[in-house]
Amino acid sequence: MSSLIVWMGLVGSSLAVAGEYDDYAQALKAARAQGRLLVVVLQEGAQPSRATPVGRSAALLRKHFVVCRVNVNTPYGAALAKAFGCNRFPHLAVIDAREMVILHRHTGPVDTQQVQLLVARWSSAPASSRSGSASPAICFT
Repeated sequence: MSSLIVWMGLVGSSLAVAGEYDDYAQALKAARAQGRLLVVVLQEGAQPSRATPVGRSAALLRKHFVVCRVNVNTPYGAALAKAFGCNRFPHLAVIDAREMVILHRHTGPVDTQQVQLLVARWSSAPASSRSGSASPAICFT
């Protein structure tokens, strides 16, 4: 498991947008160091679209979480999407940074109201929280 994360860490860069990572391994490391949950946005294309959190919604996510945004149209992004078991996009997941558990998943467009509900539900949860319905964060086969 850790070998795939290390490999991915070598392929991606660091910050895509100020405050957002485009490298899962670096984002996970930052989430652990900051004691924050990690929000992973798997999207088609390098630039955020209206279907993903942008503007104030993206800023709200960055304020409360470590955010990682990955383009699934790259080999790196496709490998990460496969590890998450995702084949429809955009896909957003809230990750427990210490336990590597997915606390929340959402596939499809994400609007401002959904981001606000996500923040209300998860922003105060510790990075090691396992409350709610949780599943293993990523599956390596």
